[in-house]
Amino acid sequence: MGLVGIHTDITDRRRAEDALMQSAATYREIFNTVNDTIWIHDIDTFKFIDVNDHVTEMFGYSARRR
Repeated sequence: MGLVGIHTDITDRRRAEDALMQSAATYREIFNTVNDTIWIHDIDTFKFIDVNDHVTEMFGYSARRR
């Protein structure tokens, strides 16, 4: 009989994930509230990856959010 255990400290990883989530939320807030139109598209296929809310208001389309 025996006991084997592994302990992994994930504190730094969790902090990094939290910081990334906060950064993404800040980016999204700026992206959607700026009064300019922002279009992000794939340079090879010319398909739109994302547009901000100002684009959808200006042209009357709705953006499909992933």
